[in-house]
Amino acid sequence: MRVPDHPPRPVQPITRLSQYRDAGYVLISHCSTGRSHQHVIVYETVMAEHGDAEVDFAFKVSMRCPECGAAGGGMSILQEPVVRCII
Repeated sequence: MRVPDHPPRPVQPITRLSQYRDAGYVLISHCSTGRSHQHVIVYETVMAEHGDAEVDFAFKVSMRCPECGAAGGGMSILQEPVVRCII
């Protein structure tokens, strides 16, 4: 295997909602009450309310559970598509 003649480009961290959306990630917000409520974040809706926010602790806590109104307690970042099965 040949070593390239140029150095690799540095990888920029993904920190903003638009970057997660453009990279194809799925963000899931978890309720802080411990009732197992979790909701897929719809980028367009959240960006209309928060703008192109940085996904950090303050953003995670600012998410509200639509079922009970509690603050966000956690966040999962998934690269694969989420499949829902309704029985």
